[in-house]
Amino acid sequence: MHRSGTSALTRVINLLGFSLPRHLIPPSQYNVKGFWETQSVVDFHDRVLTSAGSYWHDWSRFNPDWYSAPLLTAHLEELKAILLAEFGTAGPIVVKDPRICRLLPLWLNVFDALQIAPTVIVPFRNPLEVARSLHQRDGFTEGKSFLLWLRHVLDAEQASRHLPRAFCSYEELLLDWRRLMDRIGRQASLVWSRLSV
Repeated sequence: MHRSGTSALTRVINLLGFSLPRHLIPPSQYNVKGFWETQSVVDFHDRVLTSAGSYWHDWSRFNPDWYSAPLLTAHLEELKAILLAEFGTAGPIVVKDPRICRLLPLWLNVFDALQIAPTVIVPFRNPLEVARSLHQRDGFTEGKSFLLWLRHVLDAEQASRHLPRAFCSYEELLLDWRRLMDRIGRQASLVWSRLSV
């Protein structure tokens, strides 16, 4: 979910040995240390959401019929091309955009086609804190922010049940990132090549 520590977690994963995309979104006033994600993935997600009659801050369920739409193949090919352009064939990689929570089934199709075995890490933050942050940045009401938080967390949880995964709170990351990453590694069967950092 947006404003939940996804950028901080992604950077830690990167520092522990996972590759970031080649073209990063530059830092901004809303994230001065960096987003650690690529604009090409964000733009792709926005196009997919638009094609399904949705948008990033839509809290309604993503239309499951979209996955049988004629344009699905074109979207899958576009996402494959983005992944190869941003990451090449070197692994392991870390891919971050909170919109993935709602579009994980699409990503799983592409990972399967590219023979990538994904692991899902779902960061979460107190919804009151997320609501305050979204209100400050986007002017969203508390109610809308809570619904967005719930939609993103539930969609990510449901779509990742059959995958190696771990959940982590933003507070855990700030309190003791080494301990948190050790737990995530054990839960999700990930090996951090630089955990002694």
